Amino acid sequence: MFSPMPTKTLSNGIIVGNLTSGHSFEFEDGSILDACQLDRVDAGSIKIQEYVSSMKLNRANSIVRFDTIEMTPTLTDSCRELLDDALVSYQQGLVHVVIVPLMLLQAIKAHNGNQWRDFCYVIRKNGRDVDGQRAKVCVDRFCV
Repeated sequence: MFSPMPTKTLSNGIIVGNLTSGHSFEFEDGSILDACQLDRVDAGSIKIQEYVSSMKLNRANSIVRFDTIEMTPTLTDSCRELLDDALVSYQQGLVHVVIVPLMLLQAIKAHNGNQWRDFCYVIRKNGRDVDGQRAKVCVDRFCV
């Protein structure tokens, strides 16, 4: 059993949840979605399988060598448990959007996690981080 998923109702009525992030999110309407407690952050970690390929290119009469790394994310059992708990909250109408890290969303897609894809999204910021100031998160735009 994990600590509760932080949730926040935004000014437009969308209820967002933070599945695993250890930092808070500030939305453009001023709402703040709290950070997760450490047990959720740890449980949300995924495994990364790396596949390394060596490349050799002949360019302009010289040979260039380098490695490329393909990273394939894999869901852990604890991460699946967090996602299943979030699914129950989604089905009960307690949350509309659950914010997940990009690599976790990629792992869900890679492993046919269709039961979770309806509510898992990555944040969309309104602008860029500038001079140590973090851009605010959009209240009505989420990435799939």
